[in-house]
Amino acid sequence: MDGADARTGLVTIEEFPYLGSLRSRKKESELAGSGYLCGATLIRNRVLVTTAECAQGKNPMDILGVVGATYLQGLSTTSKVLEIESIRCHGLYKRGRPSYNIALAFTAEDTLPIKGKLGYVPIAMKRVRPHTRCVGVSWAANTDVLSNQPIALPNYSVASPECYKTIQAVGRLSEAW
Repeated sequence: MDGADARTGLVTIEEFPYLGSLRSRKKESELAGSGYLCGATLIRNRVLVTTAECAQGKNPMDILGVVGATYLQGLSTTSKVLEIESIRCHGLYKRGRPSYNIALAFTAEDTLPIKGKLGYVPIAMKRVRPHTRCVGVSWAANTDVLSNQPIALPNYSVASPECYKTIQAVGRLSEAW
């Protein structure tokens, strides 16, 4: 969610320092960036939030979390590659249904903020005002091809009234984070 205007096009890690990804350990060992499984968001020093659809049934030992990088391929000086210790999917999630499609991936080590490169997603600590715009950010668009750099996705944005309804509860992440 962002109070600024929704934008299209490439964005940087400086704009969204909490953006990360979950990746296949095996494929990443062959070529950095080749193991992309899904997007993830850093919400605390050892916690990434992602979709249950991506995480359900996965062995944590087979997955890595990567944060602090603008590009999917290669690693930068601020990139952190994190071992995943455990994964928890929402108990009410059922595959193929959008409700409760959320999971937490717990890392084996702390991830401390790096100014302008790595941070935690801001969670609403008060009700969001009506007509606040929601912006989705990911490495994918409406294609089967991943971008090497994150893209702001206004096509995934939720209409303002819907955004407001989805995140009325304080301290709750919405589907439009």
